[in-house]
Amino acid sequence: MLAVFSSTGCMVDDTALVSGSSRVDSGGMEPVVDARVECSDIDRDGVCDEDDRCEGFDDSLDRDGDAVPDFCDQCPDDPLKSEMGQCGCGVEDQDVDGDELADCRDACPIDGPSVAPTFGGVVTEEAMQILASQWMVVPGEGASIPSNPVPTVVASERLRLRVSYQVTGAPCLSCVKQGEVGIEGESQILGCVFDRVAAIDFRGVKDLDFVAPAVPGAYFIVANYGERLLCGGLPGTPDLNTWYEGAPAPGTQRIAAFCVRP
Repeated sequence: MLAVFSSTGCMVDDTALVSGSSRVDSGGMEPVVDARVECSDIDRDGVCDEDDRCEGFDDSLDRDGDAVPDFCDQCPDDPLKSEMGQCGCGVEDQDVDGDELADCRDACPIDGPSVAPTFGGVVTEEAMQILASQWMVVPGEGASIPSNPVPTVVASERLRLRVSYQVTGAPCLSCVKQGEVGIEGESQILGCVFDRVAAIDFRGVKDLDFVAPAVPGAYFIVANYGERLLCGGLPGTPDLNTWYEGAPAPGTQRIAAFCVRP
């Protein structure tokens, strides 16, 4: 069926009239009348069924402007999402660790394949190298540490981290040296993998035992090389302390991580 009508189109019963193409005749003199083609439009929204983005509803209703009609948009007020996903409307389905579980629902958003392998490798901090870090099973605790280098534990569970270290070319021979370890952002030290060592080159292995925090979340273990009087410095003497005055020092390096489940 051919018809001529306004550029906005019109609708007749369950059909829509849409623009065809205009052309000129072979002689290039007389234009052929612009033709309009009738097509099926069951929901009567002026869009042919074959091009309809939201069958049964009006395609022109799209209040968030994301090109998905409101009646087919699970998040009609969120221009960045048309489906609720794992986190719902208004929240990005971010998955930092790449384990296919969105951070909003992930009890440990740092234990997936894109993050976890970054822990346990060689970390250099001044003259100290952390050669390896490994979570160990604490005897009598009743919990097994998984092969994943970022374990998820319960609040107040006892943890044990085995740290292999090496110091090469320490700048001060006579200074006593410490390899300090703590939780990033915490003011309390967990311990030292070595303490009050007066040497230039040395290495060793140390197990650090501590209790997991009571607050659920992701935690990073950081290490810092120091040349002070003793592990953690002296109370009330910030010039002899590292980050244990309440804020992480710029020199601290992440060597391990764990999560506390809700």
